[in-house]
Amino acid sequence: MSGADPIAGLLEQWRSLPQARRLPAEIEAELPAVWAASEFVARACLRDPDWLPALAQDSLLRPLVPGEMEAALQDALAGCADEEDLARRLRRFRRRQPVGIAQAGP
Repeated sequence: MSGADPIAGLLEQWRSLPQARRLPAEIEAELPAVWAASEFVARACLRDPDWLPALAQDSLLRPLVPGEMEAALQDALAGCADEEDLARRLRRFRRRQPVGIAQAGP
């Protein structure tokens, strides 16, 4: 990864992953600007590379309609086995949200 441009290095890492090939071209084209605005989002995408393709497939890379976040949270928490499972699912849900928000833009 280049010290001069950390985002270029993160993009290079992303493009080497098989998940990058499943991302629609229009979203791939926006990644440099989105990741330059939020290194947190870039690192979250690299930590769980299935998120962006899943978000794109689920049409979550757009502004949400009222009640949609609540429904997504209910789906994410459905069938929790115990408190530890609940905490794990809540962390994953929380980490995923900035990715969709940043990618959806204004």
